[in-house]
Amino acid sequence: MISFAPSARQDRRTPWTIVGLLLLFLVGCAPELNWREVRNVNDGYQVMLPDKPSSMQRSIQLLDQKVEMAMSGAQAAEVAYTIGSVSASKIDASQRQAMLQAMRDQMVRNIQGKVSLQKDVNVPILDAQARQAGVAPAQLVYVEGRHPNGKVVQFRAVFGEHQGRLIQAVMLGPQINDEAAQVFFESLRWMMAPS
Repeated sequence: MISFAPSARQDRRTPWTIVGLLLLFLVGCAPELNWREVRNVNDGYQVMLPDKPSSMQRSIQLLDQKVEMAMSGAQAAEVAYTIGSVSASKIDASQRQAMLQAMRDQMVRNIQGKVSLQKDVNVPILDAQARQAGVAPAQLVYVEGRHPNGKVVQFRAVFGEHQGRLIQAVMLGPQINDEAAQVFFESLRWMMAPS
């Protein structure tokens, strides 16, 4: 049980300690980023973004195929948070991993980057009722490079495949904040298509 009664051994610094702790609490709670959940069952994902997302569609070239990528994203503190999804249902299953690799390689080339970390991860899968229904393998990469304007840039990304979709979740900016990256990537879920 927590008690607010003063202790028998009252420290003279207590009022300043309380003020200091209160200030730390208020600073820690100041919302630098306005996190919100974005769920897109059609494109197969759920994720937290740091601001109201914008969405767009664009054509990209993966290997020898032109495909449409549906994207949602937000920008905060000079970092772009984007999730993109490509339908691969008409692409032979044996080619999907190669296309996912091409998606990653293309992003690395765009910033003349060098991969500093690459590791296998598991992304939770949610069913139609948003309950965890398993995990899917994916790849997390950290890349450092240069923006076309010459400025140093970093990106961290997860690349994976789920139910005939190739999905990428990307943070891109001059410097990636570890706490923001943790919120973004740990919130990432693949969504099962409704039956």
